[in-house]
Amino acid sequence: MVLIEELRQIGKTVIAAGGLAGFGRSNAMRLRKAGKNLYLAGDLVSGISAALPPASPRVGIAAAIQADTIVALLPGLEI
Repeated sequence: MVLIEELRQIGKTVIAAGGLAGFGRSNAMRLRKAGKNLYLAGDLVSGISAALPPASPRVGIAAAIQADTIVALLPGLEI
């Protein structure tokens, strides 16, 4: 979180992920704008633990959401 806050304070756009644990619930994966230059991908609920590890499908979905966000922001389009 410190890195994210430092980057935001100097005006950098941050596209982070959270809530990637477990399997299924793919429709819960979303992009949320959490500030002027902060975007969060994932369900933002499913914390990683020994019983609920990060699963490849959910990590992949979050990565795709992040990549899509980057491409949309490059030409200056509003998301």
